[in-house]
Amino acid sequence: MRDFLTIAAHDSFTEAAKATGTVRPAISRKVADLEKALGFSIVERSPGRSGLRLTRRGKVLHRAILEFDGNLSVVRKLAAKSAGDRTNPLGRAETALHDLQDAIEELKAHDSAHHTPP
Repeated sequence: MRDFLTIAAHDSFTEAAKATGTVRPAISRKVADLEKALGFSIVERSPGRSGLRLTRRGKVLHRAILEFDGNLSVVRKLAAKSAGDRTNPLGRAETALHDLQDAIEELKAHDSAHHTPP
């Protein structure tokens, strides 16, 4: 998911590869693998260029990942602060993970409902 965030930030496979210290084909392959696992496209590729832009579903996924990442950071800080506290700060992380899973399922359902066979 971190590679996806980097790609989204740079709008370019080439720039994302540079930022992650890898090569363009490896970044492109990771995106293709993620798209296959999700069952829908998350980027629109520009032929003959290294540029890209997020699809509508890619933008929703991007927002969901950023929200999840932010919630996870908060949970980590709470966990570190409340080592002796009996509350469960990890509940927020679990909620954020469920929200991310729900967003992915909603995107898949929308894709299935609006997909017309060739």
